[in-house]
Amino acid sequence: MCPSVDSQKCHLKYTKNVPSPPITNNLQNVVSGFSQRGCSTKASSTRCSSKILEGTEFPGDDIIRHPAPSAEFCRLLCTFDPRCTFFSFFSKKFECWLKHSDGGRVVKTTSAVFSGNSLRFCGTRNACTETVYENVDFLGYDRRYLLLDDPETCQEACTANPECQFYTYCRSSFHDPQHQSAFIHSCVY
Repeated sequence: MCPSVDSQKCHLKYTKNVPSPPITNNLQNVVSGFSQRGCSTKASSTRCSSKILEGTEFPGDDIIRHPAPSAEFCRLLCTFDPRCTFFSFFSKKFECWLKHSDGGRVVKTTSAVFSGNSLRFCGTRNACTETVYENVDFLGYDRRYLLLDDPETCQEACTANPECQFYTYCRSSFHDPQHQSAFIHSCVY
């Protein structure tokens, strides 16, 4: 969370393998996102168009639960976990359930739940999520701070820093407009 002295601070964060915020919360006047270092600059013809199903839950067959800001990010976590074949994302709780089954799976209609398949079987493992999350806070561990003016500069700083995989930026409307800085966080699992 951004205390009042953290207004306009960019919190840069890191995990060992797949960028996964340890805690994801709703918080007004903050912006969170991911480093764009893993994004490909050209479109791949092998890119899978696996659909994320809205209002659909795949109950059971759970491997592990991760905090996640979106169904798209949940799919990324599933794609990078060799055990995961499909997932369900619960948007009200920011919970991503990675799942595995060698056979069929149960499908249940549930509001505020999104489900889909791993992209691992589609021939792509693009380590990129371009979505920027308004009013979502990724909590982490502070290491140092830099002076920055906006979320775009924060994302650029994260992308340029090899130890940054994701960030949270506190807008000037959050609390104290006199502080414009960025924290670098480390979160090693």
